[in-house]
Amino acid sequence: MRYIKYLNEENIDKYLTNNEVFDLASKNKLYLYRGTYNNINPYQIINRRTDRKPRDMPKQLHYDLDEAFKKKFGWKARSAGVFTTSKKRDAEEYGDAYIFIPIKPYKILWSPKIFDLFTVIDGKGHFLTDNDRNILVRYDEMESSDNEHEYYIEVIDKLINTYTDKNIKQAILSKNEIMFDCNSYILFDEEYFWRNYN
Repeated sequence: MRYIKYLNEENIDKYLTNNEVFDLASKNKLYLYRGTYNNINPYQIINRRTDRKPRDMPKQLHYDLDEAFKKKFGWKARSAGVFTTSKKRDAEEYGDAYIFIPIKPYKILWSPKIFDLFTVIDGKGHFLTDNDRNILVRYDEMESSDNEHEYYIEVIDKLINTYTDKNIKQAILSKNEIMFDCNSYILFDEEYFWRNYN
């Protein structure tokens, strides 16, 4: 299992000092959440996966998105990203929601225009919007012609161009999905975090 280091409190402080995400949570009550089916009590460090496989997304689409993110931002956000949200209810779709604090160094990616990539691309590979028109295009049934694949890559590039790696506070306030590039992160039981850090 990719997990887990148990920490005592004197060790955990070194990960929280000068950490902007922690400061936003502890001082401004701007929380990020991540869902998991593992029991976290009261907190745990978790090492991220770098080989995340798509659960519902067609493999080629997952690969093309990864390549587009890598080209623009230098890392494969779909397979190596740690997905978070400031909407607790959305995190609960993936298990119990815990407060998320990345361990430095970390990078972020988020889109001010895209709440969740699946609001634009559904689990079957349909592109739901393009140029503000609703269209349904089956990515996983696409013909093998280079022209058709180039069209899909253009649509992906338009989506990726809405993403930014700046302004974590605005990202949290947007309530949109935020992807982190970090080797490890801490998940906190919410009540424990409130009692000890707010």
